[in-house]
Amino acid sequence: MIQDGDLDVSGGGHGIDITGDSATVDNKGTMTVTDPESIGIQIDGDQAIVNNEGESTITNGGTGTQINGNDATANNSGKTTVDGKDSTGTKIAGNIGIVNLDGSLTVTGGAHGVENIGDNGTVNNKGDIVVFDTGSIGVLINGEGATVSNTGDVNVSNEATGFSITTNSGKVSLAGSMQVGDFSTGVDLNGNNNSVTLAAKDLKVVGQKATGINVSGDANTVNITGNVLVDKDKTADNAAEYFFDPSVGINVYGSDNNVTLDGKLTVVSDSEVTSRQSNLFDGSAEKTSGLVVIGDGNTVNMNGGLELIGEKNALADGSQVTSLRTGYSYTSVIVVSGESSVYLNGDTTISGEFPLGFAGVIRVQDKALLEIGSGATANNAGY
Repeated sequence: MIQDGDLDVSGGGHGIDITGDSATVDNKGTMTVTDPESIGIQIDGDQAIVNNEGESTITNGGTGTQINGNDATANNSGKTTVDGKDSTGTKIAGNIGIVNLDGSLTVTGGAHGVENIGDNGTVNNKGDIVVFDTGSIGVLINGEGATVSNTGDVNVSNEATGFSITTNSGKVSLAGSMQVGDFSTGVDLNGNNNSVTLAAKDLKVVGQKATGINVSGDANTVNITGNVLVDKDKTADNAAEYFFDPSVGINVYGSDNNVTLDGKLTVVSDSEVTSRQSNLFDGSAEKTSGLVVIGDGNTVNMNGGLELIGEKNALADGSQVTSLRTGYSYTSVIVVSGESSVYLNGDTTISGEFPLGFAGVIRVQDKALLEIGSGATANNAGY
């Protein structure tokens, strides 16, 4: 079936409704769907294919494309905008579902851009994704053996999540650029025995209380071959308010996980200083971390570069922060807690200003073990 006109659906209606196996819909026109229970294209049956080439706008609880069945494929190459709680751009409910994203996807107001629910599902993104607002999720995938691949640019902010993945024995590959803003998470992965490859040319965590990648579960493998930067935006209006709330590049929670860094991990930390007073610290420092690993039996191999950069008085107005005089923070590039092992073999660089001092580039605690290899190097840039 070919749809090359304007598809406008509201009031709980369905634009195209097909029941049966092996159905194909080529949507070459525009699609506008609004209101709860409204669906632009619905197919009930296995081996369905939907090609969305035009511009789609989904709002107020509507759904653009919904496929209920196994072996489904949705190819989205046009511009898609999804806004509002309970709104969904593309949804597959069934096993071995595939969603290919080649166009742009903008998700706001608590909406979901893509939902792929079922075992052995796949989402491939080559386009740009922007996710904004509380509860908004760019891509949600839930089922055993999921595969997620991203080579596009992703921007997440204001309490949103870029990718929400719940799976066991899945595979996640991130090779595009990603920027994570205030109170948001770039990728949230929950499950066991998953393989995660972070080859992003740039993963930038710039928001307050933000997390780049969050991995929760056991026996996961995380390989970091790209560049990760944690540098909270000190020019933001809320920078002073959330100065003491940490942002993190990568969190790994659980047991028997294996984390390898072959890329570069950089953390920038600000110290706000004021006039010296007897028996008091000269100011306050923020807390940020590049990689945090918590749990027992984890292994962390640091083969790439670690860099800790200090800044001084980067806030537009740090008077309230300095008045608290909390002293140096526990900012570290790597933090490992629990009966786990850290093997340091790469280059470590410390630069910039640390007028209040710092806790250390690598911090191990709660029975964690640090082993420094013969090939490890350190450059303290005058410290």
